[in-house]
Amino acid sequence: MATVEHQQQRDRPPPKSSATSKVEMQQLILPRDADVESERLHSGQLLKWIDIAACLAAERHCEKSCVTVSMDGVYFDRTPRVGNIVILKAQVTRAFDSSMEVLVQVTCEERTARVPKIVCKAYLTFIARLKEKKKVKLPLVLPESGDRAEYHLAAERRANRLKLTNTIRNRCDQPESYRSFVGSSGSDLRLPMSPRRTQTVQYSDHTQVSSIELVLPQHGNHHQSVTFGGQIMEWMATSCFIAASRVLSHCPVLQAIDMVRFRQESHIGDRLTIYAQVNRSFVDSVEVGCRVEAAMVGETTPRHINTSFLTFTCKGVDADGSSTSSATAVAVLPNPANREDIRRYEEALIRYHLRLERLAYLESAVDTTLAPAWSGAIADHLILSNYERVMKWHLEEEWQTIMTEDNIVLSKHQTGDVLCMQLRVEVDVPAPQVFKNICDQQARPSWDMLCKSLTVVEQYGSRDAVVHIKYAPMPGEQRERDFVLLMSARPAKADGDASSLCFRSVEHQRAPPLQDFERGMLPCSGYVVEPRCGTSSSSSS
Repeated sequence: MATVEHQQQRDRPPPKSSATSKVEMQQLILPRDADVESERLHSGQLLKWIDIAACLAAERHCEKSCVTVSMDGVYFDRTPRVGNIVILKAQVTRAFDSSMEVLVQVTCEERTARVPKIVCKAYLTFIARLKEKKKVKLPLVLPESGDRAEYHLAAERRANRLKLTNTIRNRCDQPESYRSFVGSSGSDLRLPMSPRRTQTVQYSDHTQVSSIELVLPQHGNHHQSVTFGGQIMEWMATSCFIAASRVLSHCPVLQAIDMVRFRQESHIGDRLTIYAQVNRSFVDSVEVGCRVEAAMVGETTPRHINTSFLTFTCKGVDADGSSTSSATAVAVLPNPANREDIRRYEEALIRYHLRLERLAYLESAVDTTLAPAWSGAIADHLILSNYERVMKWHLEEEWQTIMTEDNIVLSKHQTGDVLCMQLRVEVDVPAPQVFKNICDQQARPSWDMLCKSLTVVEQYGSRDAVVHIKYAPMPGEQRERDFVLLMSARPAKADGDASSLCFRSVEHQRAPPLQDFERGMLPCSGYVVEPRCGTSSSSSS
């Protein structure tokens, strides 16, 4: 086994600093890049620029030709206008065996006032491809001090990405879902919602768009005959824009795009067919589903390239030029005779709530909800935010030392009203053993003098669980205290990486407040175990 691992390490190129992959692009928005009606940057053009910047960063890291595998869900804070300068900064956050994650941060600014405003942040996955199409081992990333948080979080995002990819495959592997809009009788199915009396009702199949594109040489990647991923996303955005325009009263503005996963490659000479349809309308937005298929001349069975969901908002313009939301002009309902329309209509509501949860998290560095309600629908989001909080505070460099004694260091960090404490302890015990002992929470009462009991309320996978901990009264207190916590254990992904055990308060219906206990709230807490350089001992905080 050791010989095989040694051979794999020899086949891998030497590691590279995260700084070597950094790329910056600046684009001036011209009238040809904008929607005619609103003079806002066309969303498809922005997606193309994002993919170009990410591809350049990926190729700079591995020094080989790269292709897009996927793009995570993206939320747009604002839409730049004609005359603005768009700045795209891309870099590889982490390389795995044969794939790498690339972060693209997009800002915009006026030509005369260099005040950058956030547009969006996107994570894309790339692989290096040779002409013989075999997997290429990538050089590992050595993160610089400012890039360490993204480096550690990349592994967690990858795990969630793979989980979401399987879900997408299961749901979207239905060729007739967007290609054929004629369904079997569904008159016995009940429609979930009724429109307002002032709204015009329209069936979702009346918004369908079917557009075919011939992939020409200028649409391919610069290194081979594969269709450029950014070009496909631009065509998707255009078709979805047309579908949304049939419902919204003002020019549609792209607000969010769900994960785009390229299931198969498209090549020069392909006929790409893009199917788009409004799945559901909300107060001031609509969700548009999109499916892309490809076929060469003579192919009878098209290849499924990808499926995604785009959310467009309906925004007007005030006299001062600022954007204001306005209600949709048409209420979209599924055709009662089409089961597929009804399925997409119901699933759109679930995705809508998931986006709201994610947006609420992105809009604040610290969630205003100290104990969000635990739900399987948002479990992955809560787990990621739990891990992200602990690791970002751990990697914060501006800690103020309060006390030092032997191998113990007590520090604090304050940002506004948020005060964080860190206790760092060095022990002569191997890091894996320290992490194993900490993760054995059933033994917690044996080393935590105040802990009376710990009960697992719900297990979620092998590494996450909701637990109920009961504590004896603190000195000077009368009532006992309890906590309902989301507990997430993350072992080290590679040699030298940190392991972590993260906690945050949640609400769970199986653990309601107890009359004799005072329910405590814990927004962020955890243990981080990392090995000391050059030794088998560990440093814990």
